[in-house]
This record gives sequence, structure tokens and C-alpha cells, in this order.
Amino acid sequence: MPRLLVVHEDLALDFRFRGAITIGRHLACSLPLPGSEVSRRHAQIYPTGVGFAIADQESRNGLFVNGHKCKGHALEPGDEIRIGKAVLVFDPPAGKEWTALLSKRGSQLIQSVSASGSFERVDVSTFSGAELEEMAGRWWQPGHREATAWPADTPGALLNLALSLDRYANRVELCRAVAEFLANRIGAGPVTLLASDPEKQTLHTMLGPSRDELAERLVGDRDLLHIVLDGERAVFSPDRARDYRFRGHGDAVQASCSFLAAPLFCGSVYAGFLYAEKPVADGRFGRPDLVQAHLTGALLAKCLYWRQAAHKRGGLTHIVGKNRENEGLGDTQTG
Repeated sequence: MPRLLVVHEDLALDFRFRGAITIGRHLACSLPLPGSEVSRRHAQIYPTGVGFAIADQESRNGLFVNGHKCKGHALEPGDEIRIGKAVLVFDPPAGKEWTALLSKRGSQLIQSVSASGSFERVDVSTFSGAELEEMAGRWWQPGHREATAWPADTPGALLNLALSLDRYANRVELCRAVAEFLANRIGAGPVTLLASDPEKQTLHTMLGPSRDELAERLVGDRDLLHIVLDGERAVFSPDRARDYRFRGHGDAVQASCSFLAAPLFCGSVYAGFLYAEKPVADGRFGRPDLVQAHLTGALLAKCLYWRQAAHKRGGLTHIVGKNRENEGLGDTQTG
């Protein structure tokens, strides 16, 4: 598995990845980097069939590899990448001789962190729907080396869920059944479902008490919303209190918990997201849990979409709107 050693004024990461990744200031990137010098989507690293290459994504301040500004570069082990004030070393080879090939700044930064042994191990934990479906496709193949990534009964459980959805005449009961199914599959606490208007200005609580502290925190959590609402991507964190993406927010970071969030699409239109968390002491979410959340949410959204089409109603929020007052479902402004 390729890796990047990432050093910034506030970061020292050992970042592992498998396929293509995006690097930029936006939290929805695979590797978010802080700093105004970093563009929202600054660069992409992608497989070439014989290795990996990096390409500039029309960034404002450019991409530098081994001290040279470039639009793209075929990466070799030990290559130094500079993005803003961050220094990244691609797949450093075993031993320490490669540090002599770095720039003066890069060598000083890497060696100072290496000496303290304080690199934080981080894996990609933000994915698009297409990436999750491709992941599920690999895990679904019998005998595939990654087929053991999730419980063997997962395909059958999802099929049984899909076949059972028509039995729920009440839409709120449908949402509750799906949320309970997911909570049981991934060992989470209550799953919260939120719907968004097309402009993403308002979130409607589809499931979960609107006055609940968790729902209020989700709406006020700008970092999470940047990923799952603005970026329309799924995300998980094994331990939020230790996750570098959510540091420096004081009281905004609650007790140590593992969480995941996956967007819902009504047809091709973003319609909201589901959220689940649990104390780290009870275990940590991983990619298999996020993939199950994505597939479960997709089944729910498709069911609501076709019910909406059958009744010629508009928007996912309109579907639950009729039941909102009677079911204790509330609205919350996001901006």
C-alpha cells in the first residue's frame, strides 16, 4: 500500500491509500491540508498501471515535485512534493538515506518528526458513492482477497431488507426500520436521518428527536457538513477526538466517539444524509461499516424516490413533511 509522509506546521501524518486520492484545503478531499496557500482541490495522485503519478488541479499556487514546479509527475519512491507550506514524501524507501535527497526544508521537517516518532497513522476515510460501490463490488466477489472485509451475510441481509421495504405503508416507519437495520448491522447507537432542501440551506430531521443534543450538534458541525453536505461524500472517523480534520474546535469536539455519515440521493439530487456514532470504548467504525451505511441509505432513498414518483410528490423533504408535526420531526436552518 503506497503512503505519504506529510509534514506541516500543525500536522505530522503517515497517510496510507490504495487508489486515486485528492489533496486540497476542502475537507471533502481524501487528504485535507490546512492553509490559505492550498487550493480547495489542489492535486490528485492516481494509479497509472505501473505506479502512481501526481497532477496539479489548476491550483492557485502550483505544485512542486523535488523542488520543480510542474503540472504532473510520475512518482518515484522518496519524491518530495510541496503543496503550500506542507511537505509530502511519496512512499519513502526503507532506511534513512532517502532523506539526503530532500530539500533543506523537507529534510529538516521529516527528520525532526522522525526523531520524535510522532507520525500519526492515517488512512483514507472519505469516499464518493462511486468509490464505495466499487469497494463493495470487490468485497462481494466470492474468493476475492478482500471478500472477508465485511460479514459474509451482508449481501443476503441487504437483499432481505430490500424485499421488505414495501411492507411499510407509513414513511416514518420505513425510515425507522431502515435505521434500526443499519444500527444492528454496524453496532451503532440510534441512527439519525436528515433531509436537505435542493439548495442545501435547510436540514429537516427525518428520524431522531429534533431537540436532541446530537441533532443540534450535527447542524452546528460545519466541518462535518463541509464533507457530507457540501462535498456530497461519505466519511467515517475511527476516533473523532483524535482526528486531525476536527481538531482545534474546543467544545465542538464532544466525548471521544467513532462516527460515520453517508449522503442520500433522491434520484440524482442530493437529499440529505444519515449519521451514526458510538463510544470508542464500544469499538470503531471502519470502511466495511461505511459501505454498509452507503448501501442501506441507497435502498432507503430509492424506495422513497419511487414512492414520490408514484404519488407525483416533489422532493424528499416533502415526502416526510406531512408527518413532521405528528412524529416530532423538526426543521433546522443550516445557514
